[in-house]
Amino acid sequence: MPKIVCVGSMNIDIAAYATTLPRPGETVFGSRVASSPGGKGLNQAVAARRLGAEVAFVGQLGQDAAGDEVMAFFRAEGVGTTGIARSPGVQSGAALILVDARSENAIVVIPGANMIWPDADLPGFEAVTGDIVVSQFEVPDVVVIEAFRRARSRGATTVLNATPARRLPPGLLELIDVLVVNEGELAAICGAEVDTADMNAVKALARRL
Repeated sequence: MPKIVCVGSMNIDIAAYATTLPRPGETVFGSRVASSPGGKGLNQAVAARRLGAEVAFVGQLGQDAAGDEVMAFFRAEGVGTTGIARSPGVQSGAALILVDARSENAIVVIPGANMIWPDADLPGFEAVTGDIVVSQFEVPDVVVIEAFRRARSRGATTVLNATPARRLPPGLLELIDVLVVNEGELAAICGAEVDTADMNAVKALARRL
């Protein structure tokens, strides 16, 4: 059975809920706080697994309590973890999320281990013909490029969810089979200004890419 290999980020998300977001220098009372595993890569992997796919994860965690929590979460969800490396002295990724009564939010992401890969050798990476390799921009570019290069050489399909939005690094576009973007991300990739409400303009930009 083909599998999905997610090469990506893992965080512990800490969300605080309040009526309003604090202004600079202001303190506000909140109503509740919640902590859960997150990160774009982790979310992709868990969503695919819950839809019934076999999923393996490749990524980096610290040797800390946050990393322990993520590993336990993956095991409970049935996501393969043999491609996850853990580094002592490195903090696992985290995100601090403030949410107001209108669901507006402000987020600070601390990448931690997600951006600290000993190398791009990807010792835990395994993909064969028919597999799907998925990534995003919350790990180093060299890691995404190397994972997609290996995937394509072995007959696997590559999928990039190009977020956070920015230009593609050199050499990556030709390694992508499926590019997932919204209108704003498409504009960022192309380095162009576009009215995201004008679908004809968005389609023209997509054709240009």
